[in-house]
Amino acid sequence: MSAGIDGEWEGWAADWRADGKALETSARVDVRRKVRLHTVGLIAWTAGEALFSIAALVYAAWWASRDQGAPAIALALAVFLLLAVCWTYALWNRRGTWRPSVESTREFVEISYLRARRKLRTIRWLPYFVGFEVLLAAPLAFWGVASDPERLARYHETWQLRFGLLAFFLLAVALGVAWWRRRVLRELEELEELRETM
Repeated sequence: MSAGIDGEWEGWAADWRADGKALETSARVDVRRKVRLHTVGLIAWTAGEALFSIAALVYAAWWASRDQGAPAIALALAVFLLLAVCWTYALWNRRGTWRPSVESTREFVEISYLRARRKLRTIRWLPYFVGFEVLLAAPLAFWGVASDPERLARYHETWQLRFGLLAFFLLAVALGVAWWRRRVLRELEELEELRETM
């Protein structure tokens, strides 16, 4: 009778180990799939940023050449400076996150964790960048408006709308960053739990 019970237990143990391996394999496949999708998303996001940057530079150069005033040229240079700051930070922040160095589940989890930490770093950096952008662009825009009496008269009629749009933009950025921060913190918690189980 003991041999029958031992055989039954061994069968159950083998089934349990097989289920655990299947579960572990599916978790590995899921983590690898997420990392690969995020890598494709990171490449697509960077390509989108590059296209936006090129479009912004072309528009700023066109606007400065059309207006041909010192304020327009200064504003075009400010756009160039802001894009240079953005690209410098983005490339520095994304270093080492493009792909895992080894094809292992642990490495896939580690690169996901590193990417989430870098997203959190970007979230902390964004208010400083937006503040720098406003402090740089606002005086230049005011200079451009104040240097032309006709433009100043038109601006005087629409200043409430312009400041309202600026306030709306800043509020939208703040809400978007708050939502993104909650999402990244939740992702970090999940990844920390996954790292502890490995």
